Amino acid sequence: MSALDGQNPLPASFAIEMDDPSKVESTAKKLKKDAVFQKIADDGDVNASVLYGQEEVSRLFQVTNYIRIAAVVLVGLLTFIAFIFINNTIRLSITARRREIAIMRLVGASNGFIRGPFITEGVLQAILGSLLSIGVLELLRNLMIPRLQESIGWMSFALPMQYYLVTYAALILVGVIIGLFGSAIAMRRYLRV
Repeated sequence: MSALDGQNPLPASFAIEMDDPSKVESTAKKLKKDAVFQKIADDGDVNASVLYGQEEVSRLFQVTNYIRIAAVVLVGLLTFIAFIFINNTIRLSITARRREIAIMRLVGASNGFIRGPFITEGVLQAILGSLLSIGVLELLRNLMIPRLQESIGWMSFALPMQYYLVTYAALILVGVIIGLFGSAIAMRRYLRV
């Protein structure tokens, strides 16, 4: 066969890049079922014509699921540890200020007035912890992700800035809730007012 007869000796092929990797398998199944594709598939074998690394994709999703489960467990554990630290710090603060609390009671200070500084202290500690974690995440985003992108070029690590902003707002909100809750539990247990 010569190049002049108009026939291309190379098979036609398409390289498809998916925006959503979770749709790789469903897209491959749709291609295999497509009547036009079945006509042009090499030797009529649609399974051999659609190549997408099934084993690698399923293994990658398995690893991703394990990482998600580990991350959820780690977040729960770190939340519990933060709660314990704030609770213990407030308890130590209450113990150190027992005389001041007794004097405030004697002069007629309300329970809310006595509790206010401890709640503020717990919330400030939680916000400080949230800001430190945001700083670490920003360092990772600016230093580590570009290096990962260079070394693993086929995988995109780019996320819109709005995802980071939502994550940072959630960190601060959860930190404030943990600070309030930890302070309230410590005061209820150790501050008898």
